[in-house]
Amino acid sequence: MIARKITCWILTAFGLISLVVVACEASPPLKRPVPPRVAEFDTSKSLPQSVGASDRPSQIERKIVRNADLSIVVDHLDETMDRITHLVETEKGFIVRADRSGQAESKQASVSFRVPSERLDATLAQLRQWATLVEHESIFTNDVTEEYIDTEARLKSLKAVEGQYLDLLKKAQTVEETLKVQQALTDVRIQIESTEGRMRFLEQTTTLSLVNVQISTSERAKPIMIGNWDVVGIATSAVRELVNTALFIASALIWIVIFTPIWVPLALLGRWIRRWRRRRREIKLAGAAGPATSASDK
Repeated sequence: MIARKITCWILTAFGLISLVVVACEASPPLKRPVPPRVAEFDTSKSLPQSVGASDRPSQIERKIVRNADLSIVVDHLDETMDRITHLVETEKGFIVRADRSGQAESKQASVSFRVPSERLDATLAQLRQWATLVEHESIFTNDVTEEYIDTEARLKSLKAVEGQYLDLLKKAQTVEETLKVQQALTDVRIQIESTEGRMRFLEQTTTLSLVNVQISTSERAKPIMIGNWDVVGIATSAVRELVNTALFIASALIWIVIFTPIWVPLALLGRWIRRWRRRRREIKLAGAAGPATSASDK
């Protein structure tokens, strides 16, 4: 009797457990609400890593750097340097560096200047005309078109990223987010300034050619030396002193003529005073001689 009741209770409990399991499997599972995520500022993914071929212009203007080196011999070095300075100013260029060294017998000079690239050939032709001898001449070119295009495309990309960071800066809600975006914006602006400086350098080197000129004095312009005795130098010094003496005399005469209204009246006054004193002395001598003559007659 007791065993039958226990068996019934076990079967009843097993049946209830089975019903509960079946009901749980049939019902849909409950979903937990997901909390909203805070916006994250991942600045490392904003900067583009490469530039595609579509960013390159279809028609490419070649960017060519043209520079030249020239070594010439001239008769008059100082005059040639003055001519080069005037030539550079005429061609709308500028002097980069100019040096002079040596004594009269071995003068040398070097000058570097930039002129518009389209006037490079005409400038070199003018330098050849002034030279008695062209010892060395070289013209070298460098095509920087690809570098210029890549730099220009990178600059456009950096400015686009700068605009994105400015938009993110407006949307920042916390101080931490603002500081993070400002730091990334500063880094991008530094890259923009560096890229713009590189573009300006490429533009200058392609529009203005650099010319390096070495200048020396020709043999016929050097002085005649006999041992340590410089014949031409001594003669030149003598002529220079003669000219200086003549200039001094001419200057003195000019001063004398200009100050005539002052020294002429003084000279006339001095002469009159001398004549007056001489006349008085003669009168005194005549007066003293008169009584002496009378005494001797008596």
